[in-house]
Amino acid sequence: MRRGSGRGLLYGTIDFVIFKNDKGKAEIGVRVIRPQHGMYEDMEPLFANPVLPLLAIALADRAFQDYATFEEIEAIPPPADGPLHHLRIKKDMLRVPFFQVVSVDGPTGKIQGAVSFSNRTVDLSHRAGYEENIGIHDIRREALVKADDDGYSISERMKFAGHNNADTFFGSYAPELSTVDGMASYWNKKRRTVHLEGFHGLSLHHHPQLLQSLPAKVEADLDNCSEFISVNQ
Repeated sequence: MRRGSGRGLLYGTIDFVIFKNDKGKAEIGVRVIRPQHGMYEDMEPLFANPVLPLLAIALADRAFQDYATFEEIEAIPPPADGPLHHLRIKKDMLRVPFFQVVSVDGPTGKIQGAVSFSNRTVDLSHRAGYEENIGIHDIRREALVKADDDGYSISERMKFAGHNNADTFFGSYAPELSTVDGMASYWNKKRRTVHLEGFHGLSLHHHPQLLQSLPAKVEADLDNCSEFISVNQ
C-alpha cells in the first residue's frame, strides 16, 4: 500500500496455491498482484519465511472456501507436474482488506495504513540497536540492489520494482559506492567484494551492546498472557 493512497492489499488481489517443488513435495506459494510477486514457503531461517504469516492471517480471518485449519492445508498432496492447487478465497472476502486495523474486539474491516507498518519497522530498527530510522524504503532499496547484484536483467528488475523508467533505479536506488574492484582490474587479479559489504552499511550506526529485550511493561504482559504460558508449558 502506498502511503496516503487509501488503497492496499485485498483478499481478491492475493492468491494462495499448493505446488510440487523440486524435491517432489507439496509447498505453499503466494502471488501478490499489482505488481505481481511470487513467494514460496521453503525459506530458512523461519523469520525469513514470508508465506506462513500471510497464511496465518488468512486462516484467522476464515478466508478460505474449502479449508479452515493449517492441518487441512498441510495434508494436501503435491499436485501433478504443472497444475497448481488453488486455495480459493470465499466470495464475500474478496473485497475485504488483507491487512486490517485491529481493535480489542478483533479486525475492524478497515484497511491498515502504510504508515503503521513503516512506524513499526522504525521501532524495530531502534530495538535492534540502530540510531537511524530504518524504514520500508530502505528495505526496498536493499532488495533492489541485491537483485541487481544477482544478475537479473534490467527488465526483470524493473518489473520486480514496479518501475516504468529504467533511470529510477540509478537515480534513487543504486549505491553510491562503486562495486568495481579497480585494484584487481589494473593488476589482472581476481575481483574481490568482501570489503564492500562493510562499507555498504557504514552509514548505519549500530550499538551491538544494546540490551535486546522488550520494554518492561510489554514483557510483563507477555509473561502473564495465558497463551504464552501454555506455549512454555
